[in-house]
Amino acid sequence: PVDTPTSSPDIPGVDPLSVQLLLAEGETYSAYLDIDPKVSGGGIVAGVEFKVNGVALHTDLIAPYTYTINTAEFGDGDYAVSVETADNLGQWASASVDVKFDNTPPEFASLVPLEGQPLFYEDGPLHMEAFSDDVNPLSEVKFFAAGLPTGEFDEAPFVADIPWEDLYIEYDELTDAGKDVFLSFQATDKLGLETEVGYNATVYK
Repeated sequence: PVDTPTSSPDIPGVDPLSVQLLLAEGETYSAYLDIDPKVSGGGIVAGVEFKVNGVALHTDLIAPYTYTINTAEFGDGDYAVSVETADNLGQWASASVDVKFDNTPPEFASLVPLEGQPLFYEDGPLHMEAFSDDVNPLSEVKFFAAGLPTGEFDEAPFVADIPWEDLYIEYDELTDAGKDVFLSFQATDKLGLETEVGYNATVYK
């Protein structure tokens, strides 16, 4: 565990009261964050108080001391999660860890082809490409065209070239009005947050 524990002066003959937060310093959390501090030493523990940025959220009086933070109740950003405890001998202890909350789904910085961009059969296969500058790395990206899976990736670059025939689009069947193809780009980041962007592109000959 990485935290910054502090405690009151020791009492002779009594193990010092201490508390540890089992959270990783600087880690990013989403949705529900379970806090399970480890309390040791001291006399009769009076309970554990849970705080975010110094604001008390809950006090658990009965071991095991636990609390679940709904990170969605806070804005995205940096937070100090801390716990405080005391015993019947006048000892006290606290620990704090700096973490990040992120509940914003990932975003695509750009997509290829663009929405509404005319595509021409003779130019070759359908080229799909996605770029992301999301603060959290994408753990999965999927492409779909005409309802068919056309690409699945667990790391960049996110690029796929799909022959028109694989999408059941034949040159001789294209009219002057072209044919609409629905494109879908899906992404999941390392926190499990998901996003999807979809729109039509038109194929011409």
